[in-house]
Amino acid sequence: MVVLFMVLRDNTINQTMLVPMDLRKLIPKDHPCYFIKNVADYIDCSKANREFADTPGEFAYPRELLLRLVLMSVFDGGLSSREIERRTQTDVGYMYLAGMQHPSYRTILRFKRDYSDLIDEAFKMTIKIATEEDLVKIHHVSVDGTKIKAKTSINKLTNEQQLKIMKQHLEKSIKLD
Repeated sequence: MVVLFMVLRDNTINQTMLVPMDLRKLIPKDHPCYFIKNVADYIDCSKANREFADTPGEFAYPRELLLRLVLMSVFDGGLSSREIERRTQTDVGYMYLAGMQHPSYRTILRFKRDYSDLIDEAFKMTIKIATEEDLVKIHHVSVDGTKIKAKTSINKLTNEQQLKIMKQHLEKSIKLD
């Protein structure tokens, strides 16, 4: 007769780590946050960052960090600034893009309003890279003569239409705020 013993794992809910964990180990390799990070890396935010050099007050968040969060929120359907703030505390992808920092919803909203040129440039870069890499296809599907925007079809939308869709998501998130 063979007797098997079952051993329980330790309950480690309150255990602290001596060495911080690399968030990338928790995120799947095909997660869109990596694409968003790469797009934001192409955008030159140095001029926008210089506006905060030698100014009184608290430290400002790098414009690249805020840009990554806004791009990811548009990718997720145009989230409000409050939802972005919440996700920097609960969603590992957003934590990664924010570098484990937690900008307030007011900071994110001000960035959306004051740096729309950076966001537009990032949208254009996103569309360009996604089209070149064949990562995204936004098409029309016709059913009974009715045109409905969908993700699969033989008729492609132009880059201007894709940019318009992304801007609509951003405007929607600003209205939510």
